[in-house]
Amino acid sequence: MRLILLFVLLVATYSCKELNQCESSAKVIYFIGTGECEYYIEIDSVLYEPTNIEAWNNVLTFQEEQLVNLNFFLTGEISNCGLMERLEITCLTRRDEL
Repeated sequence: MRLILLFVLLVATYSCKELNQCESSAKVIYFIGTGECEYYIEIDSVLYEPTNIEAWNNVLTFQEEQLVNLNFFLTGEISNCGLMERLEITCLTRRDEL
């Protein structure tokens, strides 16, 4: 199962880089030094915890907030960082305006 998920993530990443068309507008919020709960994704004023944010370190910079476009799916899990849903990112591109 993990191998299939990894394959899907790699294909999605490759597709994202080729097409550069991630669909949803969002904001990445970075809380430096908070340990496990450093990153949150805000979509339409709702916060989510990303499960695979470290896979996108080549796109992100260490700023408190950055605007991005992304594709994702909800995992159905509740975050350990609060009562919010977790999501898995399948495509992520940075928008430079903030």
